[in-house]
Amino acid sequence: MDERPGSGGEALFSFLYDVVIVVVARREDLIPAVRARYDMIPRRPDGSGDRDILYLDPMRNRGLGGGQGLRAPLASWISLLVSVVALLVAAGR
Repeated sequence: MDERPGSGGEALFSFLYDVVIVVVARREDLIPAVRARYDMIPRRPDGSGDRDILYLDPMRNRGLGGGQGLRAPLASWISLLVSVVALLVAAGR
Protein backbone atom coordinates (compact mmCIF):
# COMPACT_ATOMS: atom_id res chain seq x y z
CA MET A 1 0.00 0.00 0.00
CA ASP A 2 2.97 2.31 -0.20
CA GLU A 3 2.55 3.31 -3.83
CA ARG A 4 -0.53 5.03 -5.15
CA PRO A 5 -1.67 3.43 -8.37
CA GLY A 6 -2.80 5.37 -11.41
CA SER A 7 -6.40 6.07 -12.25
CA GLY A 8 -8.80 3.70 -13.93
CA GLY A 9 -9.11 -0.02 -13.56
CA GLU A 10 -5.68 -0.41 -11.98
CA ALA A 11 -6.65 1.89 -9.11
CA LEU A 12 -9.93 0.09 -8.54
CA PHE A 13 -8.23 -3.30 -8.56
CA SER A 14 -5.60 -2.10 -6.12
CA PHE A 15 -8.25 -0.56 -3.85
CA LEU A 16 -10.30 -3.77 -3.79
CA TYR A 17 -7.16 -5.80 -3.13
CA ASP A 18 -6.28 -3.58 -0.14
CA VAL A 19 -9.83 -3.80 1.21
CA VAL A 20 -9.73 -7.59 0.97
CA ILE A 21 -6.50 -7.61 2.98
CA VAL A 22 -8.10 -5.42 5.64
CA VAL A 23 -11.21 -7.64 5.81
CA VAL A 24 -9.19 -10.86 6.01
CA ALA A 25 -7.24 -9.32 8.89
CA ARG A 26 -10.63 -8.59 10.54
CA ARG A 27 -9.83 -4.87 10.75
CA GLU A 28 -12.92 -3.47 9.00
CA ASP A 29 -12.45 -0.27 10.99
CA LEU A 30 -9.49 0.55 8.70
CA ILE A 31 -11.61 0.64 5.52
CA PRO A 32 -12.14 4.45 5.70
CA ALA A 33 -8.37 4.92 6.01
CA VAL A 34 -7.78 2.71 2.97
CA ARG A 35 -10.50 4.58 1.09
CA ALA A 36 -8.86 7.92 1.89
CA ARG A 37 -5.68 6.79 0.06
CA TYR A 38 -7.63 6.33 -3.19
CA ASP A 39 -8.90 9.83 -3.90
CA MET A 40 -8.74 9.17 -7.66
CA ILE A 41 -11.71 6.78 -7.38
CA PRO A 42 -14.93 8.83 -7.29
CA ARG A 43 -16.99 8.72 -4.11
CA ARG A 44 -20.70 8.10 -3.83
CA PRO A 45 -22.82 11.22 -3.82
CA ASP A 46 -24.41 10.40 -0.45
CA GLY A 47 -21.01 10.37 1.27
CA SER A 48 -21.88 7.56 3.67
CA GLY A 49 -18.59 5.88 4.48
CA ASP A 50 -20.18 3.72 7.15
CA ARG A 51 -22.25 1.92 4.53
CA ASP A 52 -19.29 -0.24 3.49
CA ILE A 53 -18.76 -1.49 7.02
CA LEU A 54 -22.49 -2.14 7.42
CA TYR A 55 -22.43 -4.25 4.25
CA LEU A 56 -19.50 -6.33 5.47
CA ASP A 57 -20.91 -6.92 8.97
CA PRO A 58 -24.66 -6.25 9.08
CA MET A 59 -25.04 -7.58 12.64
CA ARG A 60 -22.27 -5.29 13.98
CA ASN A 61 -21.95 -5.89 17.70
CA ARG A 62 -25.51 -7.12 18.14
CA GLY A 63 -26.02 -10.71 19.08
CA LEU A 64 -28.95 -12.97 18.39
CA GLY A 65 -31.71 -11.22 20.28
CA GLY A 66 -35.23 -12.10 21.30
CA GLY A 67 -34.92 -15.81 22.02
CA GLN A 68 -33.07 -16.66 18.85
CA GLY A 69 -30.10 -17.56 20.99
CA LEU A 70 -32.17 -20.45 22.35
CA ARG A 71 -33.94 -21.45 19.13
CA ALA A 72 -30.88 -21.52 16.87
CA PRO A 73 -29.11 -24.37 18.71
CA LEU A 74 -32.38 -26.29 19.07
CA ALA A 75 -32.96 -26.13 15.33
CA SER A 76 -29.79 -28.09 14.63
CA TRP A 77 -30.71 -30.76 17.19
CA ILE A 78 -34.23 -31.07 15.78
CA SER A 79 -32.75 -31.39 12.30
CA LEU A 80 -30.46 -34.16 13.53
CA LEU A 81 -33.40 -35.95 15.17
CA VAL A 82 -35.48 -35.78 11.98
CA SER A 83 -32.53 -37.10 9.96
CA VAL A 84 -32.04 -40.05 12.32
CA VAL A 85 -35.76 -40.89 12.23
CA ALA A 86 -35.75 -40.71 8.43
CA LEU A 87 -32.70 -42.98 8.32
CA LEU A 88 -34.38 -45.52 10.62
CA VAL A 89 -37.59 -45.47 8.56
CA ALA A 90 -35.63 -45.91 5.32
CA ALA A 91 -33.56 -48.75 6.82
CA GLY A 92 -36.71 -50.48 8.09
CA ARG A 93 -38.25 -50.77 4.62
